[in-house]
Amino acid sequence: MATIIDRYEDEPTFVAFLNVIGLNDRQTQRLVDDGFLTMRSLVEHYKVPGPKQFEVYLKDLNKTFATASTLNLRIYYSPGVINRLVGCLNYFRHLLYTFRSIIDINDIDMDTANMFADLWIEHKAEWKKSSDDHNEEDVEIPKLKGHLNWVAFRDAFLYKLRIVKSMRGCSMEYLLDDTLCEVQRSNANLIELQDFFDLKNSNTFKEKSVHFGDSFKSDNMKLWNLLEGLVINIASCGRSKNGRQAWSLLKQQYEGDNAKQRI
Repeated sequence: MATIIDRYEDEPTFVAFLNVIGLNDRQTQRLVDDGFLTMRSLVEHYKVPGPKQFEVYLKDLNKTFATASTLNLRIYYSPGVINRLVGCLNYFRHLLYTFRSIIDINDIDMDTANMFADLWIEHKAEWKKSSDDHNEEDVEIPKLKGHLNWVAFRDAFLYKLRIVKSMRGCSMEYLLDDTLCEVQRSNANLIELQDFFDLKNSNTFKEKSVHFGDSFKSDNMKLWNLLEGLVINIASCGRSKNGRQAWSLLKQQYEGDNAKQRI
């Protein structure tokens, strides 16, 4: 019997999925002709450029083929179809690379695809508003002067991470969460989910994001760059350049048992 992962990698299943979310035969064939044969091929192709680039690709297809003189070549992806396609890619991409999980592609119907589309639209709007309202360089973080102002420093630093976008497209604060992830290594089997993750809930990203992978490494290095000057004398931390470790050491220094004994 085929598994969830089998269907994720299956060509007929992908074609059937495209039909379910509203694509006609010509729209589907265009994607297939361009090499998108399975959901896996689509997700892996846009692992780095991300969903926004897939949106650009679809709109470019409209420019090229919407007014083709030959009827068989004429295709047009409506805004609704584009949003559903990009929303589904965005969701699967997060499952694979942010949570190391997978859902059954056969469980996605039109309502689910519209939900994913709305989520994609909301995420774009939220991050645009965040970029317009907040400049990470404008967030003033007090200079850490030891126990005297640790709380003020900590709170300002956490606020900075909440408004800074990570490589994964969520807030950088996921780096500091201490929740033990179910998946601890990149070669672990994907978790086959029975229910959809709620990506509107910021705690989903904070508590379920895995702490490995290319995006995590980039985010963790950015965190290290922010903290490097504060842990420069800790040799082991300097060798690894591990931002999560650096933050943990700072918390231990100013909030651990030894720190409480000094207060």
